Amino acid sequence: MVFWRWVGYNTIIFLAGMQSIPKELYEAAKIDGATISQQIRLITLPMLKPITMFVVFTATIGSFQLFTEPLIFLGRGLREEGITMVAYLWRDAFVYNSFGTASAAAIVLFFIIITLTAINLLITNRIGRSKKN
Repeated sequence: MVFWRWVGYNTIIFLAGMQSIPKELYEAAKIDGATISQQIRLITLPMLKPITMFVVFTATIGSFQLFTEPLIFLGRGLREEGITMVAYLWRDAFVYNSFGTASAAAIVLFFIIITLTAINLLITNRIGRSKKN
């Protein structure tokens, strides 16, 4: 369900990124004798790196902010086996009226998202540097 919710959004983002790649690069590669697979590997994928980073970041953040899907599948009871962090803090705040615990959970979620985004950024920067060497 989550996959189909975001596949259209990510497809549009990648389509816009692919349309922003200059056609001259492909024409020059074709004149130089590059095959389609070489054009994809050496032109398309490197030019889509910022788009891919954006999609990975938004997907990481979005995966931690799932709320509607568990609520639909589990109902308002939100059983423990399918609860997400956002559903947990919603349940603490609005079912148990424990706003302090919910606020603390929101702050923890914020730091988890910041940490994972920084790790994603470090990994993507290392991948970018290793291809240049």
